[in-house]
Amino acid sequence: MNKPAFPQRILIAGLLLAACFTALWFSGTGGTDPRTAADGATGNPSPASFETPVTADEGVDPAGVVPAPTDRDDPSVPRGVNGTNLYLKASALLKQLSESEKKMIKQPREEVAEAEAKALYEKLRPVLALIHDAARADYYDWGLGEVSIDKPMPQYRIIIELAQAALWSAAYRFAEDPAGAIEDLAARAKIPRSETSILIGGLVASTIERSALDVIRENAAHLNASTLERARTFVTESTFNEDARRSFEGEATMSDSFFNKIAAMVPEERLKWAPSVWGEKLEPAAAKVLLDNERLADEVRLVKKFTAQMAEAMSWPDAQFKAWNSEFRAGLSDYPLAAISLPALDGVRDAFRRVQVEREMLGTGLSILADGPAAAALARDPGTGNPFSYTTTAAGFELRSPTLDEKGKPISMRFAAPK
Repeated sequence: MNKPAFPQRILIAGLLLAACFTALWFSGTGGTDPRTAADGATGNPSPASFETPVTADEGVDPAGVVPAPTDRDDPSVPRGVNGTNLYLKASALLKQLSESEKKMIKQPREEVAEAEAKALYEKLRPVLALIHDAARADYYDWGLGEVSIDKPMPQYRIIIELAQAALWSAAYRFAEDPAGAIEDLAARAKIPRSETSILIGGLVASTIERSALDVIRENAAHLNASTLERARTFVTESTFNEDARRSFEGEATMSDSFFNKIAAMVPEERLKWAPSVWGEKLEPAAAKVLLDNERLADEVRLVKKFTAQMAEAMSWPDAQFKAWNSEFRAGLSDYPLAAISLPALDGVRDAFRRVQVEREMLGTGLSILADGPAAAALARDPGTGNPFSYTTTAAGFELRSPTLDEKGKPISMRFAAPK
């Protein structure tokens, strides 16, 4: 096996989780800010970036089993294999790795001896086997009950750690076994689907998908006709659009529990708690709203309406979204808390849009490699509805979109021509 060919681009996943409905899930226990951080060159959120007031094992026991539902007379009760139990077993295996092996997974760009990398790959094979089995499961239930802003969410740490391990394994084997590597990435893509009911789940899913796209693009030279087609299928079968929509819808639903939490607080407690949500000292107008249940309910309803609409807006071209967003914002003068909260949701939407653009761009590049330059005109940039810009280069070709990356530069990808 060759040394893993990890992406050269460091993904900056500043996903703006500090304000209102993107930080609520951690605000009830001290206002920890669950930001993602680029981990090595993979773009995976580092587990340390998702600090919670509990340990990774509290609430979700990697060595345990989520009991099967007991009400078999209810047709809505899931039946069959619970995929999260397989993820828990895989997580328990990861915990048995040495600290140096865990570091190799989290920091894949660091130089390591080939013997050490091969040994780690062998240890990860049973982990990947469980991840593949979980991808074929009948349903996913972490056994934590209904999502609430008052509950810790240790399942995301497990999801991230499993995704990191699967990415490392796929990158390690890609050069000599691209078909197997792509199957690993396909099974890995199912991991975040076990918990994308709120925005933090959607954000984790977006980073997991984006790092997989990078690995395929970086290793496109290793694809033959058969594996090139499988890579194209991997891109087209992505469920990320559905996941993004579902996470916005779930976030909107959570707004009711947010209001109930604040309404139950005494005024002094509300003002003390507010910075953990909005990350700043509230202006007098916003503080006044926070102490008035009727006005607060109006603000929550407004943000709920905006968040629910964002689920649909994920399918809109950027021009349509900007027009709607500007019109919506024009009426916020009497809603100071909403005015603080909504920019964070814009940031999440931008992060999701970048993934959509990069996925379509990679699929277009693979189609051009398979079918020739004419395929460029058949694809559509999700941000504009038009084809990507296509130019030839000395080594092959480049695709470009006006959608900006985190650094404010147009998203682009270069591909080497088939040899």
